[in-house]
Formats: sequence, structure tokens, C-alpha cells
Amino acid sequence: MLQDFFTITQKIPFFSVKEYLDDQSPIPEDIVSPRILTKRGLLVFGGPPKIGKSDFLISWLVHMAAGRSFLGMMPSRPLKIFYMQTEIEYDYMKERLQQLQLDKELLDIAANNLIITPRVQLSLSSEEIDEIK
Repeated sequence: MLQDFFTITQKIPFFSVKEYLDDQSPIPEDIVSPRILTKRGLLVFGGPPKIGKSDFLISWLVHMAAGRSFLGMMPSRPLKIFYMQTEIEYDYMKERLQQLQLDKELLDIAANNLIITPRVQLSLSSEEIDEIK
């Protein structure tokens, strides 16, 4: 079993520096620029408790869903966003969204592009994770 773990089942690509320098093909467009979120990229947002991460993230997601700049971060287009979160109950999320001090036009554009779950308590078995894949 341990041997299987260390067996490489696919080729590992590699390129010389010359190949990188000579390649003039266009770079894929960022989902959120400048290089905040790229195609096949991952964005991790964290920090200490109770400093406003959720409020910041909600404002950022509304802007991204509307296709608008936020603190210098610009989506390539209005983004379809599914935000599955595990902290905020429905009533409190509703309150936060209704109290946002944002332009009505921005909220109208984002309203159908941003989907937010109420507090989700999720625990998946390995079989359930395989079903998602």
C-alpha cells in the first residue's frame, strides 16, 4: 500500500528556462485581477476571529458578482458565485446584506449572480466526498 502511494502514475511536465522565455503565447485571463484569482487557482482568505472577515468577504463578493472593481481587484466579467459558509445563520446574513451601504445598481446586478448559503453544518464521509467528485 505504501509503495502505491509513492508510485508516480503520471508524467511530471518540465520546461527549460529558454522554453519559458521563448513562449510568446498569451497568458490566460485572470478571473479576478491582478492575479488575485486565476484559472485553476485557489484563494484562501483568513485572519483572527472577529476582525470583519465575513463583512469584508461579503462586500468583495457582491462587487465581483456585479463585475465591479473592489480595492483595486477587478473581475474579468460579472462572476457567478456560490458562497457556502458555515458561520452566519439566515436571519443574520439577511441583516448584513440589507445593511450594506452599496450602490443600488451594484446590488441589482449582483443579486442574481451571488448565491449564499445560510449556516451550513457539513461533515462528509469519504464515500460522500467521492460522490461529489
